[in-house]
Amino acid sequence: MDVFKRYGLVIYDVTFIFCLAILGATLLTIPIYRVLLWLFPLGEVVHLTTAETMTTYLELVRFILIPFYPFKMTFLSSSSAAVSHFYEVKIIFQIVLGLFILLLASYPKIRKKSNAWEDLMGSIRLLTYLKYGLIMVVGLVGLFFDQFFILFHQILFRNDNWLFNPQTDPVIYILPPELFLIAFLIGFALLLLVLQYRISMYRCELSNE
Repeated sequence: MDVFKRYGLVIYDVTFIFCLAILGATLLTIPIYRVLLWLFPLGEVVHLTTAETMTTYLELVRFILIPFYPFKMTFLSSSSAAVSHFYEVKIIFQIVLGLFILLLASYPKIRKKSNAWEDLMGSIRLLTYLKYGLIMVVGLVGLFFDQFFILFHQILFRNDNWLFNPQTDPVIYILPPELFLIAFLIGFALLLLVLQYRISMYRCELSNE
């Protein structure tokens, strides 16, 4: 409790920023996926038109982001293991979405309880450390994305359902590794941008006191 009282504002900030980056990066993959389809005929392998491929991707994004939205892929079949994996992904995103809404609603209360000078100084210091740490992580992810991607899934999922068989789950053909790399990089970029914005905002508040 003492730790939260002392670092409540920065804990709030970091959690909120992570949630914002995850949701924002996911939504931004939609226009990026359109560009990928324009550059590469991803749907040809599974005999889908560009429009059908885009529809399939939008169905997946809607499924993981919208509460109670049913799983549906109009143009492709899926194994029970793949469907189970998509539901696991949906649970994670629903937790992130719920946490984001809760934090957004509680911001006035959190901000009101914070001790202006001490909390702002602590937030600036810790957010700055986090910013530089993220820059290092981005570099490592860019260099070793395949290893990072595997480790990421092994940590989040306690099964092998994420290892799709192209014969039973052709959706894997329209979800290239480059898409996930771009999504991760966008997420990290959003994290860094919002972190820098918060740091600048807190410094401005301190200078006005």
